[in-house]
Amino acid sequence: MFLVKLFIKLKALFFRYFVSENKPVLAKKVKLKYPVLFMGKGKIKLGERVLLGYFPSAKYFGTTGYVEARYENSIIEIGERTKINNDFSIIANKTQIKIGSDCDIGVGFKCVDSDFHGINFEDRHNEEKVINKPVSIGDKTFIGDNVTILKGVTLGENCVVGAGSVVTKSFDANSVIAGNPAKVIQHTH
Repeated sequence: MFLVKLFIKLKALFFRYFVSENKPVLAKKVKLKYPVLFMGKGKIKLGERVLLGYFPSAKYFGTTGYVEARYENSIIEIGERTKINNDFSIIANKTQIKIGSDCDIGVGFKCVDSDFHGINFEDRHNEEKVINKPVSIGDKTFIGDNVTILKGVTLGENCVVGAGSVVTKSFDANSVIAGNPAKVIQHTH
């Protein structure tokens, strides 16, 4: 097991220093326990004690994390002590994605601020038809495995998102949501 962990650590360092084109701003004690590609021309900020990747957990072997702040005005911020499990993808096209502090996020997380193309066939390669809206995930939010959060979503503090959910609209603090599209199941106290 020692050799496996060493291999993954070396792979993570290789991705960070030799493959990634974006050098994120890392606060103290950030742990990259998993290979992550940091891409784009925008700003990527990781707060203190952020943890990206987890062993042992699903998809630890053979996948990578992907964080892209695509354009110069794109921003991705991940708050202090937030943990994101393996096989995640976070892409800010032309706005901002902010993930709060003390969040726990499961395997297979996807978060985007854009459709990346127009809806109509003739608009699919027309950059002017692309809709971009910022995403904000409140502090202390728990997100289950294989959740997708789409453009324009704001989740209030202490939300719980059920596994496999597709979140297409905003929800207030303390909401427990699930489904495709996600809807309120109950509220926490």
